[in-house]
Amino acid sequence: MISPDLADALIVSAAAERLLLASDFDGTLSPLVGDPLAAAPQPGAMEAVSVAAGLDGVEVVIVSGRSIEMLGELTGGPQGVRLIGTHGAQQEGEPLPDSIRTEVVSMTRALAAVADEFDGAFLEPKPAGAALHYRNADDRAGAAEAAIRVGERFGTRVLKGKEVVELVVGEGNKGTAIAGVRSATGSATIVFFGDDITDEDVFEMMGPNDISVKVGTGPSAAQFRVADPAAVVEAIEMLIAARTLPD
Repeated sequence: MISPDLADALIVSAAAERLLLASDFDGTLSPLVGDPLAAAPQPGAMEAVSVAAGLDGVEVVIVSGRSIEMLGELTGGPQGVRLIGTHGAQQEGEPLPDSIRTEVVSMTRALAAVADEFDGAFLEPKPAGAALHYRNADDRAGAAEAAIRVGERFGTRVLKGKEVVELVVGEGNKGTAIAGVRSATGSATIVFFGDDITDEDVFEMMGPNDISVKVGTGPSAAQFRVADPAAVVEAIEMLIAARTLPD
């Protein structure tokens, strides 16, 4: 269900000459599940972003903590949609420097030892880092603390998400990644949907003419809020309808 205030804001944003529509994936375009590898898009989500990407003057981005490779598999690589992975550290067509690859290997080995130590925790390797998922761990607090210590030891960025600690080598975050796309495309308005702590980097860099939408509960810098991924699809479809109305 979309609030009247959000509906009005989407209609106004749809009139922008150049519009950047961006979204997180897990918990936003896809319901959260116990096994992250079993995630699947919300029904209608990929169809909606594909339609939006085909509209004149609209750039569509999915930005995620996932690697681009995994994000491509989970989304099916919707036509015309730009994928940005590893919280902005991995962009399509931009290979990682060898120095970062070497550091990632060493850090991932250390984080793998944490996953072995805590029953139920598991490691998700990524090109620019790795994530320790502890949702199903017997000792969730202990697993999280151990992962954070690995990040501190290697001097990597430590990103705390929903029952996951991610260690990322290199600079940038979701906010800087989306700001870069805005600059490159000359987009006057951003509409962004996100549910996780790392999405706050985007919400905090957005301007007064942008539309920021938090999915679910919890504190947020976003202007608006929706309940779940189904409402995200509804909002995107509303934006498409408003942009395609006859003059």
